[in-house]
Amino acid sequence: MSISPYLKWSNLTTLKTKHMNTNNFQINNWVEIIQKRKGHYTTIQNSSLSLKNIDKAYKPIDIDNDWIEVAFKFKRYPYSIAGQMGWHHPTENKFSVLLYKKTYWVEYIDENNFCYKEEIKYVHELQNIFNKFTNKEIR
Repeated sequence: MSISPYLKWSNLTTLKTKHMNTNNFQINNWVEIIQKRKGHYTTIQNSSLSLKNIDKAYKPIDIDNDWIEVAFKFKRYPYSIAGQMGWHHPTENKFSVLLYKKTYWVEYIDENNFCYKEEIKYVHELQNIFNKFTNKEIR
């Protein structure tokens, strides 16, 4: 069950989990540079995508509360339910990130009131899902 104040379960037409191909690097995704010491980040640019061994130059960044709150400016809900905490995007009210038992989830309500829920592990997955549903980028 969602903790988002924007998601009223009685108003939802259906709840479905949608698997999207959001795990591939895309332009402007944040990644960690493998050749440098831990904690050196950059964004993927056009020239980066042409690398034959892109997975040897960059690796995904684990998602955490700092990326959600500090880097992407999501606002934390002022309450939690049964150990679940969450954040909402300040301008995209129907887009939320939830944390439950060390697992992060994205929830989005579309224009037909369908609720999409997708597990995320990496920063670029959050970026790609946000872009897919809103046609906007978070950086």
